[in-house]
Amino acid sequence: MKLSTKKVFSMLFIILFSLLFLSSTFAGTLPTGFTESNVVTGLSSPVGMAFLPDGRILVIEQAGAIKLVSSGTATTLLTVAGVNTNGNERGLLGIAVDPDFSTRPYIYVYYTASGNVAHVARYTFSNNSIDPNSKFILINDIPDSASNHNGGTLRFGLDKTLYISVGDDASSCDAQNRTLLKGNILRIKVDASINPADRATLAPANNPFVNATNNNEKIVWAYGLRNPFRFNVHPDTGALFIGDVGLSTREEVDISTGGENFGWPYWEGNVTGPNTGCGGQNGTAPIYDYPNPGGASVIGGVVYKGVNYPNDASLPTEFNGNFFFNDYYTGNLRVLRWNGSNWNLVAGVDATNFGTGFTAVPDWAVGPDGAIYYVQSYGSSGSRIVRIAYTQAPVIQTTTLPNGTVGASYNQTIQATGGVQPYTWSLTNGSLPNGLTLSSSTGNISGTPTAQGTSTFTIQVSDAYTRTDTQDYNLTINLQPASLTIITSSLPSGTIGYAYNATLQATGQNSTPPYSWSIQSGVLPTGLTLTNSGNDGVISGTPTQSGTFNLTIRVQDSASHTATRDFVLTITKVQITATSLSDATVGAAYFFDFSVGATNLPSQALWEVTSGNLPSGMMLEVIGHFEGTPTQAGTYTFTIRVSETGNSLNSDSHAYTLTVNNAPANGGGGSGGDSSSGGGGCGFVKDNNSSRGSKGQSIKATDIGLIMMLIIALAGIALAKRVFYKFNCKL
Repeated sequence: MKLSTKKVFSMLFIILFSLLFLSSTFAGTLPTGFTESNVVTGLSSPVGMAFLPDGRILVIEQAGAIKLVSSGTATTLLTVAGVNTNGNERGLLGIAVDPDFSTRPYIYVYYTASGNVAHVARYTFSNNSIDPNSKFILINDIPDSASNHNGGTLRFGLDKTLYISVGDDASSCDAQNRTLLKGNILRIKVDASINPADRATLAPANNPFVNATNNNEKIVWAYGLRNPFRFNVHPDTGALFIGDVGLSTREEVDISTGGENFGWPYWEGNVTGPNTGCGGQNGTAPIYDYPNPGGASVIGGVVYKGVNYPNDASLPTEFNGNFFFNDYYTGNLRVLRWNGSNWNLVAGVDATNFGTGFTAVPDWAVGPDGAIYYVQSYGSSGSRIVRIAYTQAPVIQTTTLPNGTVGASYNQTIQATGGVQPYTWSLTNGSLPNGLTLSSSTGNISGTPTAQGTSTFTIQVSDAYTRTDTQDYNLTINLQPASLTIITSSLPSGTIGYAYNATLQATGQNSTPPYSWSIQSGVLPTGLTLTNSGNDGVISGTPTQSGTFNLTIRVQDSASHTATRDFVLTITKVQITATSLSDATVGAAYFFDFSVGATNLPSQALWEVTSGNLPSGMMLEVIGHFEGTPTQAGTYTFTIRVSETGNSLNSDSHAYTLTVNNAPANGGGGSGGDSSSGGGGCGFVKDNNSSRGSKGQSIKATDIGLIMMLIIALAGIALAKRVFYKFNCKL
């Protein structure tokens, strides 16, 4: 903060006005969804705070008290000895908690002391108390001759080094001199390796000026600042966001990553400062500045990062990485957000302010619950710590529910955002469909519907703070969708020329009779048709075409539900089995039985020659016996046809070639003939007209006595086995 007659009287007026109108002034104005509540009241000029790991708060009062805040009560743990409060900006100004508190239970403080200097000291916290004898001074010579522009913030970085803000002690040009510990951000180690008597041991090895010959310069992190009263550390990047209090023209927000000269007093914000002769003309520009007419003092607040949104008081995730800061005198709360190329204000209550009414707020912090906390200092009366939480009522995001089906499991979860979880869900109007229930803890609607119909109802969600939202729903439960299935799995085979009949059947759940049958692909054999018979399909008729037919048959109910199935239909016909004939010989008996496949001919076959000529002496009987004694050599081609008696469609034809050879010169018989071997003689040939032998067989004899014996023997065989022989003689 800065000291000027104008600003001192402005602040006194604000404090007096606030005390007269506490009820209105104490409530800051925030955007919708943000609320604030008192954590503790009754403090006396609090100026800073820090959270212990267990969530309790240490708050410091300007006069030197360190208090522990728990369950709405502040208890004094220690009054720091030697605090100099002579001057409106002097006193106990900063506090920090060691990041390794479980093993290093240390508390760090910044205060102005006698002798016009400021100290940074460490105390040990144990058993809810601070041992005054544990005081360990780290720095004891920060200049404080002017009683203002003291800085005073202590913050630990991500690497557990300690950052300290130091004002210019109302000597503007000294901010350009890194050896004076004025107008700086300092960075020091606090581990066991340090020896405060040797300042060089405080300097981390990666400080930007660690190689300087002056030990003060070794611990400087950034410089060229007027009064960086409050700053904070980005929780992800470790960069410092600094509120640097201006003189009378501009207030500025700076970002430091180490080594920057921010240009004071050559620059005040983005305008030329009061003294251009001290250097700093190439200073790093602020990320944001604003004018300060009427008295203003920027307070660097917090770089926000939520904890467990939306399950706690954390702000929505779009605020992560945003910088909250206020003006101590005007009470404006602003938020800066990175937009990818620069930092812009986040619009809130109006175009420039996120909130109003935050006067006399010297310090900010993010709590372990994700809420933002601030200290409000109205002297010895009315001072407090306040909690800002994002507490917008939850909003149900699920606006419609999908239909369900009778007998089918239903499972849908209604979603909500905002508010603070856990949520509680309830049915406030109407009723769910029969068979369904609503989970009060998850918002899940589940079960198995038992009846068709549409139900109208209202569901309410309530968050941890009993804020609610409701949503109306219409949920329709339908019958199970209709389904058709052709249950006939195959078609029987048929025979050409014979009546055919096959029934196709289908079944369907929730289908609507009657069914209609059709051929979707493929063609039925000629002579067959597919017709409807009730809910069945019937393939009937007399096929006049043989072969294998691939079909896809389709059934459809009256509600246009369909099903298809593939079938194979085979129509058979008679088929001659023999493919060739053996040669014959002139003068030799020849026998051959034509045959067909056993399954192809339901009744008696009829054999005939349809083209060509048989050899002379040969004949084909209607029952398929081909026999005789050829009389002329040659090659004969002819076609034989077999057909079913009374069913001419069931037929087959085959072309044959028969070669008749001349008899050998010695008169030997040919294949299958009566085969006398020259000279006279008689023979018996099995009669194929009387029995179904496959080929004629002959028995030859030339001795009359032997012939008589054969006649007697064969007669006995004929009577016993009904096999008959022809008797042929050649003389």
